[in-house]
Amino acid sequence: MKEKTILWSSISIIFSCFLVVGLYYVEYEKKAELPNLKNNTNKVKITHMPEYIEGEFYWKVNQFLNREVLVRYQIPLNPLTKKPKASANSIVFYAPYNGDANRIKNGLVPWHCYFSKKLGLSIFSLTIETNDDVDNTKKYYIYKEAGWHELIFEIKAHLEKEFSLTEKPLIIIGESSGGSLAQQMVVSSPKKIACAAWIGGSRYRPFTCTIDIPILAINTWGCYGCQSSRKMFLNAKEHKIPILYTESFPSFTSERIYEHHAASKFSYELIQTFIRDNLHNQHKNRFHLQGKQLLSEKFWNLWNQIPHDAISQINQKSENQICISSLSPPQMVFLFLSGSSDKTFIKDTLFHLYQQNVFCITLIIPGALQESSQQIELSLKKISSDQTLQKLPLIILGYNLNGSYTLLQDFLRAHPKHKIFFVNCNFDQSQKNNMESFLINSNQKWLDFIYNIYKTEIRK
Repeated sequence: MKEKTILWSSISIIFSCFLVVGLYYVEYEKKAELPNLKNNTNKVKITHMPEYIEGEFYWKVNQFLNREVLVRYQIPLNPLTKKPKASANSIVFYAPYNGDANRIKNGLVPWHCYFSKKLGLSIFSLTIETNDDVDNTKKYYIYKEAGWHELIFEIKAHLEKEFSLTEKPLIIIGESSGGSLAQQMVVSSPKKIACAAWIGGSRYRPFTCTIDIPILAINTWGCYGCQSSRKMFLNAKEHKIPILYTESFPSFTSERIYEHHAASKFSYELIQTFIRDNLHNQHKNRFHLQGKQLLSEKFWNLWNQIPHDAISQINQKSENQICISSLSPPQMVFLFLSGSSDKTFIKDTLFHLYQQNVFCITLIIPGALQESSQQIELSLKKISSDQTLQKLPLIILGYNLNGSYTLLQDFLRAHPKHKIFFVNCNFDQSQKNNMESFLINSNQKWLDFIYNIYKTEIRK
């Protein structure tokens, strides 16, 4: 009898343990209902401002690495009625990058607030904790299979219900992996998307049919996603999708080096203007003509600041003249002879000169300097035959070259006011008479060197 009692007690304990674990598992796996957004609670915070409502709430989603997420949003208000503006029916979703959760916890960033405060659109985003298992389609947040697409659309529908907004297709903006998320959402749910714009995407899902959604895709040049984005762009054009793609300018970090993945202020403005124009087109019931997007003069003025032809030539490692001119009248001419074929290095150099109001001709020199003598002669003739350029100071800047520079030496004798600088070039010591030669071991010092040449010569 005593043995049976012990046995039943043991079974009861084991069963209770399984029951507790089972209940916990069910509770942990179950996604919670979205909260009521009318009143402040420990999980919901609402701030009423004269021109908008700013709020946040926590939602238990039980996703990989994310038992709970924080959602932030802004809803623009009509100051007279204190109700959402008619324009607030259009909702923007900011797709966050990998590691963006801490920034979102601190609030919506200024370039996101532009959409609500300047354009009168509602906007939301959420925290997503993730790891670097970026090719795991069932766990990494950009893929439909990971479950985040559905959650994002649920948040949108909840905001529409809570604030009595009319349902409209979603507008998506994103950065880095958020750009990849934006493109994947466009492919998987095209009927739910109005337009999309992102910078820094790299992992895309192929387009398989025509999608009538205006798209702007950007990478900062030098970004690891450039090649994938160009491939995605060509895939979209095959399906007659209205898409624009470009490589855009980098920005300086606090250490005065160019950042080749993160967005610059210029790229943010390009995205903002693109979304603004497409919102205007929706109101006018017009979108694009035969794949050509109908965008404002402001957008195209920004777009044309990017030296698209020069970027394309550099990407193709062209041995022809690559010309780039500042928007303002040039104050100096540079002939840049690059023995390096590093595409990012060449683009950074040209951009640095572009910012200093310089007209620059670049030649990529794949072999010995004398082997490119014909192209050098053509470049020098182009400069000397142009009525504007011939009056400006000319700097010949050689980088990482080898061979003989007799041609340039002869040119310098004929034009003694012009200067030639060689950096990291492999010439015989006997050839360096009357030439300034330098060794530079970092991109930062290289850009500072160019800037100092410009400032010194422009004062003369």
